[in-house]
Amino acid sequence: MPDESAKLGDRRKDEFIATLAYELRNPLAPLRYALNVLRPQLGADAAMARVRDVMERQVDALIRLVDDLHDIALVQSGAFELRREHVELAAVIAAAVEGRAALVRDAGLELQVELPDRSLWLEGEPGWLAHLVGNLIDNAIRFTDRGGRIVVRGGVDGERASITVRDSGRGFAPELAGELFELYRTSSRQLGLGIGLALARALAEQHGGTITARSDGEGRGAELVVSLPLSTARVTTVVAPQAPAPAARRFRILITDDNRDAADTLADVMRDLGCEVAVAYDGGQAVEVARSFVPDLVLLDIGMPVLDGYEAARRIRSEAGGRPLSLVALTGWGQADDRQRAREAGFDVHLVKPATFESLRALLPSRTR
Repeated sequence: MPDESAKLGDRRKDEFIATLAYELRNPLAPLRYALNVLRPQLGADAAMARVRDVMERQVDALIRLVDDLHDIALVQSGAFELRREHVELAAVIAAAVEGRAALVRDAGLELQVELPDRSLWLEGEPGWLAHLVGNLIDNAIRFTDRGGRIVVRGGVDGERASITVRDSGRGFAPELAGELFELYRTSSRQLGLGIGLALARALAEQHGGTITARSDGEGRGAELVVSLPLSTARVTTVVAPQAPAPAARRFRILITDDNRDAADTLADVMRDLGCEVAVAYDGGQAVEVARSFVPDLVLLDIGMPVLDGYEAARRIRSEAGGRPLSLVALTGWGQADDRQRAREAGFDVHLVKPATFESLRALLPSRTR
């Protein structure tokens, strides 16, 4: 019975952490959207631009922490599900590096990327693999002083691919290498909860891989190495058909969220992108507004009272009568079964709050961006 009691306690802890992450995403969403709205207004004043940049960096840091809290709880709860596909090693590294480019620049570091001279294919979920590598880069940024250097290298070792992130930073005592990947453990290298590297190890293991750390001692840099099995399947590239160009009128977006701050600030962001925007604050209102507004794109929160986003999506899709319409779930829940439920309800895209400016802009036709 003690084992069962411990398992129950762990499961409740993981559920609590996942719920906490969800709740934290709600106030973070309007903060991120509001900063996007303020960007052009504050850009002309150098002092205010610096303040805005500080706020953006800190909000992004909070979002990454919340994402890691959610993800580590998801992995440890056993609810984690990989949607495997063939993905090129270079593409994984490129996605991770692109997502950290601004952080590297702001930290005053040099970033060097070394890729193999041939295509190496993995079998896994591209987003999770990029997240794994990104967490290693985050760790290197955190422990490397301004003027230092980070090298991200992809390679092959027999039947396995390798991804190495090496930094010229503070390093650590060699005997502490194993502790770096332990959740809630601290060392001279690992200050804080240790979520990022613990999640990186969990993701590597979920993909059939391993991760190790090496350092020659304090002040002598560190090297983290991920080893992943190569895919042996033949890969065929499929070119997706281009969607037909929309009509010449302004692109119409309906935004629905019972968090009014989130809905209103997101509406301002989309208006700045040249869209015509309507806002609703519950699912029933969204269905009514969609009838008269006739949107091209609907952004729907899921967890709304009375009529949730799933049912609102079904009704809006049904009443569209076959008219071209994109439905996007914008929610704090991002687990595999949440995405599956969104697909079953008729959503075309599933975004986790707070969505980045780039992911929102990518929803628009090219003439609008």
